[in-house]
Amino acid sequence: MPHGPSYPTGDYDCMFDGEGPCGEIYKEDLSVVDIPNWAKFLRANGIFFFTGLPILGLILIAKIKKTEE
Repeated sequence: MPHGPSYPTGDYDCMFDGEGPCGEIYKEDLSVVDIPNWAKFLRANGIFFFTGLPILGLILIAKIKKTEE
């Protein structure tokens, strides 16, 4: 999937509850990416990761059941 340019949000995030190194948070500009609006929504909200895990689980369960037969 194509990526758009990143821009700084002005917010900072520190690792280890503020005791580790800090870095600026960047977001991806999806307005210039040539993908459908539904894909931009899913990508902006990180839903691809959360939908991939259940699908992977279903595939693994199906393979386990198939080998048991």
